[in-house]
Amino acid sequence: MLLLESSGVKTKTNRSNIMSFEKAEWIWISEKDYPEYQFSNESIICPVEEKKYKYCVAEFKKEFFVSGSVKSAQIDIFADTKFRLSLNGKVIGVGPVNNGGDFITHHSLSKCYYSTYVLELMQGKNELMIEVQLTPRVLTETSRGRGGLIAECAIEYQNGTWNTVFTDSSWLARRNTAR
Repeated sequence: MLLLESSGVKTKTNRSNIMSFEKAEWIWISEKDYPEYQFSNESIICPVEEKKYKYCVAEFKKEFFVSGSVKSAQIDIFADTKFRLSLNGKVIGVGPVNNGGDFITHHSLSKCYYSTYVLELMQGKNELMIEVQLTPRVLTETSRGRGGLIAECAIEYQNGTWNTVFTDSSWLARRNTAR
């Protein structure tokens, strides 16, 4: 099990632990459609016969609608191995945060830190786009060797109500064939 903790990044919202990936699911591209892109190699310098898996950038997209006046919104996100987060076509963050380990070792760390970003949502349709790069485990401090993404977005409206958008099987997911 992977333990995720907050990176401690200050935000403009005043959420008090209403989220901790309670609804979000780990997602990845279809194993049926992309069997060779599920896991990462141990190293980029491993012998050819040990390179079972291919380099991969996966794309995840979720459209959602905002119908009220938003007071605050933020997203908590973590990916194995690297991610680039965009909202409505604008890149707003990359990660995950560095947890201070030594990426040269072959030991998995006991915990990783998720990143938090403030979202400036529009009335009407909004689109979250997340690109996740699955790299060899030795090049990162946060990989468990299997591609994955987890994210949960909390939206607080001016009237005091809340809504969440979270990773689940409803997200569009595909391999980026250009990378």
